[in-house]
Amino acid sequence: MSDQVEGAGELLYGFNHDEAVKSFKEGIRADSTCAMCWWGVALVLGPNINLPMDPSAAAPAWEARPRASSSRAWAVRCWTR
Repeated sequence: MSDQVEGAGELLYGFNHDEAVKSFKEGIRADSTCAMCWWGVALVLGPNINLPMDPSAAAPAWEARPRASSSRAWAVRCWTR
C-alpha cells in the first residue's frame, strides 16, 4: 500500500491531479481503511497554486475518516489541523 500512496503523491506533486486522484482511489479499492489514501483524495481536491479550494471538496474523505483503522486515522487528524 505504501507504494500506491507514494506513487499517487508523486503524481500530485507533479500537478497531475486527475491521475493522482485515480491512483489514491485505486488504493482505496485495495484497502478501504487506508487513511492516507482518503487523505490523499482530499489533498488533491484542496487548494493549490492554480486553483482555490472548493470547501466541499474534502467532505468525502473527512466523512470516510471513521472507516480508517484507528492506527492509521491519527495521520488524517494530524494533517487536517
